[in-house]
Amino acid sequence: MDITSIRLGRATNSSSSHSIVLHAMNDDRVHSELPSDSLSRTMESYGRNSFVLRDAFEKAVLFLWAAGIRHASNHEAITVHDVLRRRGLEKAIEAAAEFEPDMEMSMPHSITVPKGLDMTLSQWFDFLLSDAVTYVAYDDNCETVHAKLERDGVVVDLDHISHWKRDGEAIVGYSAYHGTKFRASPEPYEKSTTPELVDVKITDFCGYGCKFCYQGSTTEGVHAPLERIEAIFDELAAMGTFEIAIGGGEPAHHPDFAKILRAGMERGLSVNFTAYGLDWAKNEDVIAALRESEGTGIGISVHNARDITKVERAKQALRDNQVFRTDLIAQTVVGATPPATIQKLVDTCGEAQIPLLLLGYKETGRGADFNRRNISRETVKEILQSAKDWTQKTCKYGFATHFHLSVDTAFLDLWGDVLDELGIPRSLRTSPEGKFSCYVDAVEDTVGPSSYAGPEAMAPRGDIKEQFAAW
Repeated sequence: MDITSIRLGRATNSSSSHSIVLHAMNDDRVHSELPSDSLSRTMESYGRNSFVLRDAFEKAVLFLWAAGIRHASNHEAITVHDVLRRRGLEKAIEAAAEFEPDMEMSMPHSITVPKGLDMTLSQWFDFLLSDAVTYVAYDDNCETVHAKLERDGVVVDLDHISHWKRDGEAIVGYSAYHGTKFRASPEPYEKSTTPELVDVKITDFCGYGCKFCYQGSTTEGVHAPLERIEAIFDELAAMGTFEIAIGGGEPAHHPDFAKILRAGMERGLSVNFTAYGLDWAKNEDVIAALRESEGTGIGISVHNARDITKVERAKQALRDNQVFRTDLIAQTVVGATPPATIQKLVDTCGEAQIPLLLLGYKETGRGADFNRRNISRETVKEILQSAKDWTQKTCKYGFATHFHLSVDTAFLDLWGDVLDELGIPRSLRTSPEGKFSCYVDAVEDTVGPSSYAGPEAMAPRGDIKEQFAAW
Protein backbone atom coordinates (compact mmCIF):
# COMPACT_ATOMS: atom_id res chain seq x y z
CA MET A 1 0.00 0.00 0.00
CA ASP A 2 1.42 3.37 -0.99
CA ILE A 3 0.26 6.97 -0.55
CA THR A 4 -0.50 8.15 -4.08
CA SER A 5 -1.53 11.71 -3.19
CA ILE A 6 -2.01 14.08 -0.28
CA ARG A 7 -3.82 17.41 -0.36
CA LEU A 8 -3.67 19.93 2.47
CA GLY A 9 -6.35 22.58 2.60
CA ARG A 10 -9.74 23.01 0.97
CA ALA A 11 -10.90 22.92 -2.64
CA THR A 12 -12.25 26.46 -2.82
CA ASN A 13 -11.57 27.38 -6.41
CA SER A 14 -14.12 27.02 -9.16
CA SER A 15 -11.78 25.06 -11.42
CA SER A 16 -12.01 21.98 -9.25
CA SER A 17 -9.29 19.76 -7.86
CA HIS A 18 -6.46 22.03 -6.88
CA SER A 19 -3.52 20.57 -5.01
CA ILE A 20 -1.45 22.06 -2.24
CA VAL A 21 2.12 22.03 -3.53
CA LEU A 22 4.05 24.19 -1.09
CA HIS A 23 3.56 23.77 2.64
CA ALA A 24 6.66 23.76 4.87
CA MET A 25 8.47 21.56 2.36
CA ASN A 26 11.85 20.19 3.45
CA ASP A 27 11.13 21.63 6.86
CA ASP A 28 12.94 20.02 9.79
CA ARG A 29 10.08 21.07 12.08
CA VAL A 30 7.77 18.61 10.33
CA HIS A 31 10.12 15.71 10.84
CA SER A 32 11.08 16.68 14.39
CA GLU A 33 7.50 15.97 15.43
CA LEU A 34 7.98 12.37 14.35
CA PRO A 35 11.54 11.25 15.13
CA SER A 36 12.98 8.67 12.75
CA ASP A 37 13.71 6.12 15.50
CA SER A 38 11.27 4.57 17.92
CA LEU A 39 11.56 6.10 21.38
CA SER A 40 10.62 2.83 23.04
CA ARG A 41 12.37 -0.44 22.22
CA THR A 42 11.31 -2.44 25.27
CA MET A 43 7.81 -3.74 25.76
CA GLU A 44 7.67 -2.68 29.41
CA SER A 45 7.88 1.03 28.58
CA TYR A 46 4.63 1.20 26.59
CA GLY A 47 2.25 3.50 28.43
CA ARG A 48 4.97 4.98 30.62
CA ASN A 49 7.05 6.92 28.10
CA SER A 50 6.29 8.71 24.88
CA PHE A 51 7.07 6.63 21.82
CA VAL A 52 6.98 6.68 18.04
CA LEU A 53 6.52 3.46 16.08
CA ARG A 54 7.56 3.12 12.46
CA ASP A 55 8.76 -0.45 12.53
CA ALA A 56 6.12 -2.93 11.29
CA PHE A 57 6.98 -5.47 13.99
CA GLU A 58 6.48 -2.98 16.82
CA LYS A 59 3.26 -1.71 15.30
CA ALA A 60 1.99 -5.28 14.92
CA VAL A 61 2.58 -6.02 18.61
CA LEU A 62 0.70 -2.89 19.63
CA PHE A 63 -2.18 -3.57 17.23
CA LEU A 64 -2.60 -7.19 18.31
CA TRP A 65 -2.64 -6.21 21.98
CA ALA A 66 -5.01 -3.26 21.48
CA ALA A 67 -7.41 -5.29 19.32
CA GLY A 68 -7.41 -8.20 21.77
CA ILE A 69 -6.09 -10.59 19.11
CA ARG A 70 -3.40 -12.62 20.83
CA HIS A 71 -4.37 -16.09 19.70
CA ALA A 72 -5.94 -17.32 16.46
CA SER A 73 -9.19 -18.35 18.14
CA ASN A 74 -11.67 -17.07 15.56
CA HIS A 75 -11.88 -16.35 11.84
CA GLU A 76 -11.02 -12.66 12.25
CA ALA A 77 -7.90 -13.45 14.28
CA ILE A 78 -6.83 -16.10 11.77
CA THR A 79 -7.03 -13.67 8.84
CA VAL A 80 -5.04 -11.04 10.79
CA HIS A 81 -2.37 -13.63 11.61
CA ASP A 82 -2.26 -14.62 7.95
CA VAL A 83 -1.42 -11.00 7.08
CA LEU A 84 1.40 -11.01 9.63
CA ARG A 85 2.82 -14.27 8.29
CA ARG A 86 2.71 -12.94 4.75
CA ARG A 87 4.71 -9.94 5.94
CA GLY A 88 7.20 -12.15 7.80
CA LEU A 89 6.01 -10.91 11.20
CA GLU A 90 5.14 -14.25 12.81
CA LYS A 91 7.18 -13.42 15.91
CA ALA A 92 4.94 -10.44 16.60
CA ILE A 93 2.12 -12.88 17.42
CA GLU A 94 4.21 -14.49 20.16
CA ALA A 95 5.44 -11.13 21.42
CA ALA A 96 1.89 -9.77 21.63
CA ALA A 97 0.79 -12.78 23.66
CA GLU A 98 3.44 -11.90 26.28
CA PHE A 99 2.89 -8.14 26.09
CA GLU A 100 1.56 -6.71 29.38
CA PRO A 101 2.05 -2.94 29.86
CA ASP A 102 2.98 -2.23 33.46
CA MET A 103 0.91 0.97 33.57
CA GLU A 104 -2.53 1.94 32.33
CA MET A 105 -2.43 2.58 28.59
CA SER A 106 -5.05 4.12 26.33
CA MET A 107 -6.25 2.06 23.41
CA PRO A 108 -5.43 3.43 19.95
CA HIS A 109 -8.59 4.72 18.26
CA SER A 110 -7.35 3.78 14.80
CA ILE A 111 -7.14 0.04 15.46
CA THR A 112 -10.77 -0.54 14.49
CA VAL A 113 -11.87 -0.26 10.87
CA PRO A 114 -13.21 3.28 10.34
CA LYS A 115 -16.94 3.65 9.86
CA GLY A 116 -17.89 3.71 6.21
CA LEU A 117 -14.76 1.92 5.03
CA ASP A 118 -15.66 -1.39 3.41
CA MET A 119 -12.71 -3.43 4.68
CA THR A 120 -12.06 -6.42 6.91
CA LEU A 121 -9.95 -5.99 10.01
CA SER A 122 -7.10 -7.89 8.36
CA GLN A 123 -7.13 -5.54 5.36
CA TRP A 124 -7.11 -2.54 7.70
CA PHE A 125 -4.20 -4.02 9.67
CA ASP A 126 -2.32 -4.52 6.43
CA PHE A 127 -2.71 -0.80 5.67
CA LEU A 128 -1.65 0.29 9.17
CA LEU A 129 1.47 -1.87 8.96
CA SER A 130 2.59 -0.18 5.73
CA ASP A 131 5.55 2.19 5.68
CA ALA A 132 3.21 5.15 5.13
CA VAL A 133 1.75 4.91 8.66
CA THR A 134 3.56 5.96 11.82
CA TYR A 135 2.12 5.60 15.33
CA VAL A 136 2.77 8.42 17.78
CA ALA A 137 1.89 8.08 21.47
CA TYR A 138 2.38 10.06 24.63
CA ASP A 139 2.59 9.06 28.28
CA ASP A 140 -0.36 7.53 30.06
CA ASN A 141 -1.49 10.87 31.52
CA CYS A 142 -1.68 12.62 28.16
CA GLU A 143 -3.26 12.06 24.80
CA THR A 144 -3.96 8.62 23.41
CA VAL A 145 -2.13 7.02 20.50
CA HIS A 146 -2.45 8.64 17.07
CA ALA A 147 -1.84 7.08 13.69
CA LYS A 148 -0.22 9.47 11.26
CA LEU A 149 0.52 9.28 7.57
CA GLU A 150 3.81 10.71 6.40
CA ARG A 151 4.73 11.45 2.83
CA ASP A 152 7.03 14.01 1.24
CA GLY A 153 7.25 16.27 4.29
CA VAL A 154 3.52 16.23 4.97
CA VAL A 155 1.93 14.66 8.05
CA VAL A 156 -1.76 13.68 8.19
CA ASP A 157 -3.37 12.59 11.47
CA LEU A 158 -5.71 9.68 10.73
CA ASP A 159 -7.74 10.44 13.85
CA HIS A 160 -8.85 13.68 12.14
CA ILE A 161 -10.20 11.88 9.06
CA SER A 162 -14.00 12.17 9.11
CA HIS A 163 -14.92 10.49 5.81
CA TRP A 164 -13.55 7.24 4.38
CA LYS A 165 -14.03 5.61 1.01
CA ARG A 166 -12.95 2.28 -0.44
CA ASP A 167 -12.59 2.43 -4.21
CA GLY A 168 -11.42 -0.93 -5.52
CA GLU A 169 -8.08 -1.49 -3.82
CA ALA A 170 -7.67 2.20 -3.03
CA ILE A 171 -8.39 3.86 0.33
CA VAL A 172 -9.40 7.53 0.41
CA GLY A 173 -9.63 9.60 3.58
CA TYR A 174 -11.03 13.12 3.90
CA SER A 175 -11.23 15.52 6.84
CA ALA A 176 -14.25 17.82 6.85
CA TYR A 177 -12.60 19.80 9.64
CA HIS A 178 -9.35 20.62 7.85
CA GLY A 179 -10.00 19.86 4.18
CA THR A 180 -7.08 17.41 4.15
CA LYS A 181 -7.42 14.45 1.80
CA PHE A 182 -5.21 11.48 0.99
CA ARG A 183 -5.35 8.53 -1.35
CA ALA A 184 -3.55 5.24 -0.80
CA SER A 185 -3.38 2.27 -3.14
CA PRO A 186 -1.19 -0.78 -3.82
CA GLU A 187 -1.48 -0.03 -7.55
CA PRO A 188 -1.53 3.23 -9.57
CA TYR A 189 -4.79 5.01 -8.76
CA GLU A 190 -5.59 7.26 -11.70
CA LYS A 191 -9.36 7.68 -11.55
CA SER A 192 -12.06 7.25 -8.94
CA THR A 193 -15.36 5.54 -9.73
CA THR A 194 -17.31 8.51 -8.35
CA PRO A 195 -16.19 12.14 -8.02
CA GLU A 196 -14.72 13.13 -4.66
CA LEU A 197 -15.12 16.82 -5.44
CA VAL A 198 -17.73 18.53 -7.61
CA ASP A 199 -17.59 22.11 -8.84
CA VAL A 200 -21.17 23.45 -8.94
CA LYS A 201 -22.09 26.65 -10.77
CA ILE A 202 -25.20 28.12 -9.13
CA THR A 203 -25.50 31.41 -11.00
CA ASP A 204 -24.32 33.21 -14.11
CA PHE A 205 -25.06 36.60 -12.54
CA CYS A 206 -22.16 38.88 -11.59
CA GLY A 207 -21.89 42.65 -11.36
CA TYR A 208 -18.11 42.93 -11.17
CA GLY A 209 -17.35 42.53 -14.88
CA CYS A 210 -13.80 41.11 -14.73
CA LYS A 211 -12.52 41.35 -18.31
CA PHE A 212 -10.87 37.92 -18.17
CA CYS A 213 -13.82 36.04 -16.65
CA TYR A 214 -13.71 32.56 -18.13
CA GLN A 215 -17.43 32.15 -17.44
CA GLY A 216 -18.37 35.40 -19.17
CA SER A 217 -20.84 36.21 -16.37
CA THR A 218 -22.75 39.53 -16.44
CA THR A 219 -25.64 41.33 -14.77
CA GLU A 220 -27.84 39.67 -17.39
CA GLY A 221 -26.93 36.22 -16.08
CA VAL A 222 -29.59 34.07 -14.46
CA HIS A 223 -29.66 32.06 -11.24
CA ALA A 224 -30.13 28.30 -11.09
CA PRO A 225 -33.41 27.31 -9.36
CA LEU A 226 -32.98 26.14 -5.76
CA GLU A 227 -34.93 22.93 -6.43
CA ARG A 228 -32.49 21.90 -9.17
CA ILE A 229 -29.49 22.65 -6.97
CA GLU A 230 -30.96 20.56 -4.15
CA ALA A 231 -31.58 17.68 -6.56
CA ILE A 232 -27.95 17.83 -7.66
CA PHE A 233 -26.79 17.82 -4.03
CA ASP A 234 -29.01 14.80 -3.35
CA GLU A 235 -27.32 12.86 -6.14
CA LEU A 236 -23.82 13.89 -5.05
CA ALA A 237 -24.47 12.90 -1.44
CA ALA A 238 -25.90 9.55 -2.52
CA MET A 239 -22.75 8.67 -4.46
CA GLY A 240 -20.46 9.60 -1.56
CA THR A 241 -19.01 12.89 -2.82
CA PHE A 242 -16.95 14.53 -0.06
CA GLU A 243 -16.93 18.19 -1.03
CA ILE A 244 -18.36 20.77 -3.39
CA ALA A 245 -16.87 24.03 -4.66
CA ILE A 246 -19.67 26.49 -5.37
CA GLY A 247 -18.97 29.02 -8.10
CA GLY A 248 -20.64 31.39 -10.52
CA GLY A 249 -20.93 34.20 -11.48
CA GLU A 250 -20.77 35.64 -8.01
CA PRO A 251 -22.31 32.90 -5.83
CA ALA A 252 -23.27 35.22 -2.99
CA HIS A 253 -25.50 37.19 -5.40
CA HIS A 254 -27.81 34.19 -5.68
CA PRO A 255 -30.96 35.13 -3.70
CA ASP A 256 -31.02 31.68 -2.07
CA PHE A 257 -27.31 31.53 -1.29
CA ALA A 258 -27.73 30.86 2.44
CA LYS A 259 -30.29 28.13 1.70
CA ILE A 260 -27.88 26.58 -0.82
CA LEU A 261 -25.08 26.46 1.75
CA ARG A 262 -27.39 24.79 4.26
CA ALA A 263 -28.71 22.37 1.65
CA GLY A 264 -25.19 21.09 1.03
CA MET A 265 -24.29 20.93 4.70
CA GLU A 266 -27.50 19.11 5.63
CA ARG A 267 -26.60 16.41 3.12
CA GLY A 268 -23.19 15.87 4.67
CA LEU A 269 -21.23 17.67 1.93
CA SER A 270 -18.30 19.95 2.73
CA VAL A 271 -19.42 23.22 1.17
CA ASN A 272 -16.80 25.66 -0.15
CA PHE A 273 -17.23 28.67 -2.42
CA THR A 274 -15.41 31.46 -4.23
CA ALA A 275 -16.27 35.14 -4.26
CA TYR A 276 -14.90 38.47 -5.41
CA GLY A 277 -16.98 40.65 -3.12
CA LEU A 278 -17.77 40.44 0.58
CA ASP A 279 -21.57 40.44 0.25
CA TRP A 280 -21.69 37.06 1.99
CA ALA A 281 -19.92 38.46 5.07
CA LYS A 282 -22.74 40.99 5.56
CA ASN A 283 -25.52 38.43 5.17
CA GLU A 284 -26.76 37.24 8.59
CA ASP A 285 -28.24 34.03 7.16
CA VAL A 286 -24.97 33.13 5.42
CA ILE A 287 -22.97 33.85 8.57
CA ALA A 288 -25.36 31.69 10.60
CA ALA A 289 -24.88 28.81 8.15
CA LEU A 290 -21.09 29.16 8.29
CA ARG A 291 -21.20 29.19 12.09
CA GLU A 292 -22.88 25.79 12.06
CA SER A 293 -20.63 24.27 9.40
CA GLU A 294 -18.16 21.50 10.24
CA GLY A 295 -15.69 23.26 7.97
CA THR A 296 -15.85 25.61 4.98
CA GLY A 297 -13.29 27.11 2.63
CA ILE A 298 -13.83 30.51 1.02
CA GLY A 299 -11.66 31.60 -1.88
CA ILE A 300 -11.50 35.39 -2.26
CA SER A 301 -10.38 36.68 -5.66
CA VAL A 302 -7.65 39.32 -5.50
CA HIS A 303 -6.23 41.35 -8.37
CA ASN A 304 -3.51 43.23 -6.49
CA ALA A 305 -1.82 43.39 -3.10
CA ARG A 306 -4.31 46.01 -1.88
CA ASP A 307 -7.08 43.44 -2.35
CA ILE A 308 -5.57 41.43 0.50
CA THR A 309 -7.39 43.89 2.77
CA LYS A 310 -10.59 42.14 1.60
CA VAL A 311 -9.31 38.91 3.11
CA GLU A 312 -8.41 40.71 6.33
CA ARG A 313 -11.87 42.31 6.51
CA ALA A 314 -13.50 38.94 5.88
CA LYS A 315 -11.37 37.36 8.60
CA GLN A 316 -12.42 40.06 11.04
CA ALA A 317 -16.09 39.64 10.11
CA LEU A 318 -15.84 35.91 10.84
CA ARG A 319 -14.18 36.55 14.20
CA ASP A 320 -16.76 39.16 15.16
CA ASN A 321 -19.54 36.69 14.36
CA GLN A 322 -17.83 33.77 16.13
CA VAL A 323 -17.34 31.72 12.98
CA PHE A 324 -14.34 29.52 13.71
CA ARG A 325 -14.36 26.63 11.23
CA THR A 326 -13.95 28.62 8.03
CA ASP A 327 -10.68 28.96 6.12
CA LEU A 328 -10.00 31.94 3.86
CA ILE A 329 -7.74 31.68 0.81
CA ALA A 330 -6.69 34.50 -1.52
CA GLN A 331 -6.70 33.54 -5.19
CA THR A 332 -5.50 35.17 -8.38
CA VAL A 333 -5.26 34.24 -12.06
CA VAL A 334 -1.79 33.82 -13.56
CA GLY A 335 -1.95 35.48 -16.98
CA ALA A 336 -4.56 38.03 -15.94
CA THR A 337 -2.56 39.40 -13.02
CA PRO A 338 0.83 40.98 -13.92
CA PRO A 339 3.84 38.89 -12.78
CA ALA A 340 5.17 41.69 -10.56
CA THR A 341 1.77 41.87 -8.86
CA ILE A 342 1.74 38.10 -8.30
CA GLN A 343 5.14 38.38 -6.61
CA LYS A 344 3.79 41.19 -4.45
CA LEU A 345 0.80 39.01 -3.55
CA VAL A 346 3.12 36.17 -2.52
CA ASP A 347 5.09 38.52 -0.27
CA THR A 348 1.98 40.16 1.20
CA CYS A 349 0.28 36.82 1.86
CA GLY A 350 3.48 35.39 3.26
CA GLU A 351 3.84 38.28 5.67
CA ALA A 352 0.17 38.17 6.69
CA GLN A 353 0.15 34.33 6.79
CA ILE A 354 -2.76 34.12 4.36
CA PRO A 355 -2.87 31.08 2.05
CA LEU A 356 -2.62 31.92 -1.67
CA LEU A 357 -4.02 29.98 -4.62
CA LEU A 358 -2.63 30.50 -8.14
CA LEU A 359 -5.17 29.73 -10.86
CA GLY A 360 -4.15 28.84 -14.39
CA TYR A 361 -5.51 31.06 -17.16
CA LYS A 362 -8.63 29.71 -18.87
CA GLU A 363 -9.35 30.67 -22.47
CA THR A 364 -13.13 30.41 -22.34
CA GLY A 365 -15.81 33.07 -21.85
CA ARG A 366 -14.30 36.56 -21.89
CA GLY A 367 -10.95 34.93 -21.24
CA ALA A 368 -10.81 33.98 -24.94
CA ASP A 369 -10.66 37.65 -26.02
CA PHE A 370 -8.70 39.14 -23.13
CA ASN A 371 -5.18 40.31 -23.87
CA ARG A 372 -3.50 37.64 -21.81
CA ARG A 373 -0.28 38.70 -20.09
CA ASN A 374 2.83 36.81 -21.05
CA ILE A 375 4.73 35.27 -18.19
CA SER A 376 8.00 33.48 -18.70
CA ARG A 377 8.86 30.10 -17.33
CA GLU A 378 11.74 31.62 -15.37
CA THR A 379 9.42 34.18 -13.77
CA VAL A 380 7.02 31.44 -12.69
CA LYS A 381 9.95 29.56 -11.20
CA GLU A 382 11.09 32.65 -9.28
CA ILE A 383 7.58 33.22 -7.89
CA LEU A 384 7.25 29.60 -6.77
CA GLN A 385 10.72 29.63 -5.22
CA SER A 386 9.80 32.78 -3.33
CA ALA A 387 6.62 31.11 -2.04
CA LYS A 388 8.66 28.08 -1.03
CA ASP A 389 10.99 30.34 0.95
CA TRP A 390 8.02 31.87 2.78
CA THR A 391 6.86 28.40 3.89
CA GLN A 392 10.16 27.92 5.72
CA LYS A 393 9.72 30.96 7.93
CA THR A 394 8.38 31.08 11.46
CA CYS A 395 6.46 33.76 13.29
CA LYS A 396 8.11 35.83 16.03
CA TYR A 397 7.07 33.20 18.57
CA GLY A 398 8.79 30.41 16.65
CA PHE A 399 5.64 28.73 15.33
CA ALA A 400 5.38 27.48 11.74
CA THR A 401 3.75 29.86 9.29
CA HIS A 402 0.11 29.44 8.24
CA PHE A 403 1.03 30.59 4.74
CA HIS A 404 0.92 28.01 1.99
CA LEU A 405 0.69 28.14 -1.76
CA SER A 406 -1.71 26.05 -3.78
CA VAL A 407 -2.47 25.79 -7.49
CA ASP A 408 -5.31 24.46 -9.60
CA THR A 409 -5.09 21.82 -12.30
CA ALA A 410 -5.02 24.43 -15.08
CA PHE A 411 -1.83 25.81 -13.52
CA LEU A 412 -0.39 22.31 -13.22
CA ASP A 413 -1.05 21.62 -16.89
CA LEU A 414 0.97 24.72 -17.82
CA TRP A 415 3.79 24.71 -15.26
CA GLY A 416 4.06 21.19 -13.89
CA ASP A 417 7.64 20.85 -15.13
CA VAL A 418 8.65 23.93 -13.13
CA LEU A 419 7.32 22.26 -10.00
CA ASP A 420 9.46 19.23 -10.88
CA GLU A 421 12.56 21.41 -11.04
CA LEU A 422 11.77 22.88 -7.63
CA GLY A 423 11.47 19.42 -6.13
CA ILE A 424 7.73 19.61 -5.42
CA PRO A 425 6.65 15.95 -5.07
CA ARG A 426 4.04 14.66 -7.49
CA SER A 427 2.17 13.15 -4.56
CA LEU A 428 1.09 16.72 -3.71
CA ARG A 429 -0.63 17.32 -7.05
CA THR A 430 -3.71 16.03 -8.81
CA SER A 431 -4.22 16.36 -12.56
CA PRO A 432 -5.86 16.28 -15.07
CA GLU A 433 -9.46 17.36 -14.53
CA GLY A 434 -12.28 14.83 -14.65
CA LYS A 435 -10.36 12.04 -12.88
CA PHE A 436 -11.34 12.69 -9.27
CA SER A 437 -13.64 15.67 -9.76
CA CYS A 438 -16.21 17.03 -12.18
CA TYR A 439 -18.28 20.11 -12.99
CA VAL A 440 -22.03 20.65 -12.86
CA ASP A 441 -23.54 23.79 -14.38
CA ALA A 442 -26.80 24.07 -12.46
CA VAL A 443 -27.81 27.10 -14.54
CA GLU A 444 -27.73 25.23 -17.85
CA ASP A 445 -28.29 21.86 -16.15
CA THR A 446 -25.25 20.30 -17.81
CA VAL A 447 -22.29 18.18 -16.70
CA GLY A 448 -18.67 18.08 -17.82
CA PRO A 449 -15.15 17.19 -16.67
CA SER A 450 -14.28 20.77 -15.68
CA SER A 451 -15.61 24.31 -15.60
CA TYR A 452 -13.29 25.38 -18.41
CA ALA A 453 -13.47 22.37 -20.73
CA GLY A 454 -15.59 24.30 -23.24
CA PRO A 455 -19.20 23.86 -24.38
CA GLU A 456 -18.34 20.87 -26.58
CA ALA A 457 -17.38 18.88 -23.46
CA MET A 458 -20.65 19.57 -21.66
CA ALA A 459 -23.68 17.26 -21.82
CA PRO A 460 -27.23 17.52 -20.46
CA ARG A 461 -27.28 16.34 -16.87
CA GLY A 462 -28.38 12.75 -16.53
CA ASP A 463 -26.98 10.18 -14.11
CA ILE A 464 -23.85 12.04 -12.92
CA LYS A 465 -22.18 8.84 -11.71
CA GLU A 466 -22.54 7.21 -15.14
CA GLN A 467 -21.47 10.39 -16.94
CA PHE A 468 -18.36 10.70 -14.75
CA ALA A 469 -17.43 7.07 -15.40
CA ALA A 470 -17.54 7.65 -19.16
CA TRP A 471 -14.76 10.29 -19.24
